[in-house]
Amino acid sequence: FDGIKRKAIRQAADLAGIKIHNFIHEPFAAIMGYLHRPDTQLTLQDIEDEVILVFDWGGGTLDITLVQVKNQHIQEMATGNLPDRAGEDFDKYIQNHIKLKESVEKDLDIEQMDLRNNLDRFKSECEIKKIQLSEKESVKIEVSQAYRYGDKRQSIAQELSRESFNKLIAKDVEQAIIQVDKTLEKAAIAPENVGRVLLIGGSSRIPYVQDELRARFGHKVIEVSNADTIIAEGAAVIDALKLQPTFARGIGIELADGNIYPVFEAGTSANTNICQKTLNFYCVDHRDGEAKALIKEFGEGEHDEHTLKVLNIDVHKAEGLHRRFHEQVRVDFELDENMVLHVRGKGAAKNKVKHAEVHKLCFGLKGR
Repeated sequence: FDGIKRKAIRQAADLAGIKIHNFIHEPFAAIMGYLHRPDTQLTLQDIEDEVILVFDWGGGTLDITLVQVKNQHIQEMATGNLPDRAGEDFDKYIQNHIKLKESVEKDLDIEQMDLRNNLDRFKSECEIKKIQLSEKESVKIEVSQAYRYGDKRQSIAQELSRESFNKLIAKDVEQAIIQVDKTLEKAAIAPENVGRVLLIGGSSRIPYVQDELRARFGHKVIEVSNADTIIAEGAAVIDALKLQPTFARGIGIELADGNIYPVFEAGTSANTNICQKTLNFYCVDHRDGEAKALIKEFGEGEHDEHTLKVLNIDVHKAEGLHRRFHEQVRVDFELDENMVLHVRGKGAAKNKVKHAEVHKLCFGLKGR
């Protein structure tokens, strides 16, 4: 979630009387939950340097996160997602498939099949049998008195094979694998350099999905047994060990010569008490009455940077460059409790304060 969504969560929690201690990325919690399982018994200290891919495909979305675990630090490298294709959509595919089979076998007009009074039972049956297909080659979807057709009530009893189900979801699985490849490409990581692939969420249990991932990553694909609770367990571990979120990448401001002045270095604790800075700069060319402050996120490489925000700050408008280097600009940086970075800029005394928010920051996780 970006900062806007984190704000909304905090507002909802406040209304419910719940105090939020901190925000933690779900993939980080999943990794910590996996490491601290009784059958794993690993800690961050036990992993010297490893790239882990968290493949979280549940009922609503697919979220892919590539992280590096090194020096007791979990750092986000790249993310990918499929926001509108997941388990709930697979349920709908099955529902439509069964309705079509029913209409063909009984020679019915599918538009005249009235399931309104039993729609919940039908949906529930399709979801349950979808889950069973992870263990069985074939299931029977049965709903008594499922729909009305004309003056009669009809029951549904249709076979659904795993092969047929795979065909229904084939395009979505293909798109999921494409997102995995894109995530690896963003981080410039080859599949063979990934140490583990953690499968989280109900849809990741589908054999077809697992087969496609194993075709790329082989034995590194791990089906997490406690996938339904691993994020909650990992969040509890993070809190117990007092692990702190950090900036995974540096945050800085671009200078006139193209270099970046670092405001917060990578690895800085994302703490509201620490992440407050006031900096003074000079506008080198203020002929248009405006200074542009480019807020950038940067990594280790020379070209590993991108602009997060451009803040336009009012300054004294001057003809020519006779006042060059004499227009001071103040820029304030402040990270709030929702991990939103506020950047405020002010020029001359009578100028208004300009404000910008950076919602998409890259975070890591590190022990004290």
